Order: sequence, then structure tokens, then C-alpha cells
Amino acid sequence: MLTIFGNIKINDQFRLRHFKDSFKSFNKISDEWIINIRGERRKEAMQFLKKSLGSKLVLFDLTDDSRGWSVNALEMIKKVSNEYVFIWNEDHINLASQNNYKHIMQELKKEDVDSMWYSWWLFGKSRKGYNKLPLKRLKYVDTVLLTKERWQKINKPGYPFYIISFMSIFRKSFFEKLLKLDSHMFPYEYTQKLYKLFDFFDSIGIEVARDGLFFKLNKFFSFKFRKFSEVTPFNLEREQYRTDILPIKIALSKKELFACIEDDLEEPGYSLVSRGLYKSKASVKNKG
Repeated sequence: MLTIFGNIKINDQFRLRHFKDSFKSFNKISDEWIINIRGERRKEAMQFLKKSLGSKLVLFDLTDDSRGWSVNALEMIKKVSNEYVFIWNEDHINLASQNNYKHIMQELKKEDVDSMWYSWWLFGKSRKGYNKLPLKRLKYVDTVLLTKERWQKINKPGYPFYIISFMSIFRKSFFEKLLKLDSHMFPYEYTQKLYKLFDFFDSIGIEVARDGLFFKLNKFFSFKFRKFSEVTPFNLEREQYRTDILPIKIALSKKELFACIEDDLEEPGYSLVSRGLYKSKASVKNKG
């Protein structure tokens, strides 16, 4: 029912360590792992997975980042045989019982869910706003059809959370839709040229509200301008204003599943390092 999908860059020993620790925390929740490894520590990471997963692993050799993250991912997704994909990020570690995931997946399938965040719990703050909506409450998750009207009840000024996070379990068809939309966006150099034009306006004394103007232009062009380089997956995410993706059926975990190793995401004390549950880079260096 669930495929682990990873298109991951491992460039140093710390990233490799995170990668291994993350894997060990949830290595029993799926029998299908569709993985592509890039970066300087690629061979070590692949050897680790081969030894750990055996026939459960499908490895890709897509090391040309210039093709774009989503272009490579679209090639990989052809091998996915399950209805749902878990997008693996090696900077996050599972804290829940691995046995819970089979029950979570049963509920996602039963409720026909498109997307569920599995990390960035942030002590419950990331799902708190959804309590204003008519949630269907199950044993492991709550679900709701998120429409534009319902999103407006949550998305007040200053609301920090996205509609869609990269740290998600997606229905395969929905994830493929996001990838195709990304693959048809303008090259990132177009965005860079646009901001150079803003710089020119500033240089001749014409003040430009950059973020606002970028948003208006991007909306006019159906959000074809990238905020991030195509070699990263972050254009797949949908910020607060990207209601063009709605409606979608979402699920909300009742408890924290994964947590980020080092990033507090502006929530003091959130990360595993901040909680004292994981050794920081500095402590590992000092020990070495």
C-alpha cells in the first residue's frame, strides 16, 4: 500500500549519518523502496541500502541534477506499484511505533486521502488550526476535504504553515500531478532575470515591492516562475496563497510521527537536537 520514495543528495559524513539513522527509524513500514542517491557519499549510501533492503530496493542511477529534481522523479515514479508514496527526507527521524503505519495507511486509503504531513508536528501547532474545520475523526488520523473556503478559515494573516509540505505521504496520482506541474515551470534562470529587472528599477529610483510584484506576475503566468532552483524539490510545496491546488482531501495525524533532526523551524526546542534526543554535529566533531 505504501512505497518509500527518495531522491536524496548525500554530500558529507553528517548527511550520511542522518540518512542511516533516519532509515533505521522506519525501515519496516514498506516492502518497496524506490531510491535515487546523488552526491559525494552516494556509493556508501547505496551499499548501506543494498545490504539493508535486498530485493525490496529499486535503485536508480540519476546523477545529473541539471535535468531537474522533478524530471528525475517522474522517471522513478514509473516503478512505484503502490497507491501511496512516502517522500523520504533523510533529515527527519521516526518517533512513532512502526506498527502504527499500516493502520494509518488503511485509514488514508479508506478515506481516499490525497496528502498527509508526516513531520513538522511542532508540538501540535501545525495541525491546530484545522480543528476549526469539520474533521472526520478516525483512530489514527483526522480527515477533511480542504476547499478554498475552508482554507480561508485557517489562513489568517501571519499563519505560517503551507497547504502542501514536501514532508508528506501522497497518493501516487496526486504526487505525479505535482511533479508534472513542476516539470512545466519556467527555468529558474527566468526568476533570476526577473529579480535583476527589479534591481534595475531600484537603481533608477523606482521602488518595487518585490514579493508582491513577484506574486502578481507569477499568478498572471499561472505560477510558472520558480521560487527555488529546479535541482531541488521545494517548488512542489504549496504556500498559503497557492489555493489553485484546492480542493484536496487531506489527513492529519493525531500524534507526532517524525521530527526534524536539527531544524527548529522557528519553534524553539522542537528539533531532536534541541530536545537532546540526537547528537549535534558539534558534539560528534568534538568526540571524534
